[in-house]
Amino acid sequence: MLNVSVTINATSILAKLTRLEQLDGVEAALNDEADLLVADEQQYPPELPNQQYVRTFNLRNQTRRQPAKRSGTAFEVTIESGADYASEVVGARQRAAFVGRWRLFKVVALAHLPRIRAAVQAAVLRSWGR
Repeated sequence: MLNVSVTINATSILAKLTRLEQLDGVEAALNDEADLLVADEQQYPPELPNQQYVRTFNLRNQTRRQPAKRSGTAFEVTIESGADYASEVVGARQRAAFVGRWRLFKVVALAHLPRIRAAVQAAVLRSWGR
């Protein structure tokens, strides 16, 4: 009979895991930045001269973020609109009537990307004491 015993000192591994657990600040930073992104997205363009349509602000009022969360080795935050017509106004299926007046949500999000990256990087450095 052959018995093999292997002992691994996991102190350094556990220390690294502890550091990963300290990344909760990343979720808070993502939530803060997503709130700014939602506020930017909720801006309506100026009304047209002689505009007949009365704004309901449903698109603005139904756009919100979900709490940021860890997803595997990444973090994610979801921003969504409950308005059925959102994709036709600010989404991939934007109708001609809205082109040039309403910003695509993807364009708004990409404009915020450098700021989001910087906030996440700062949160990681703070959590690791640098």
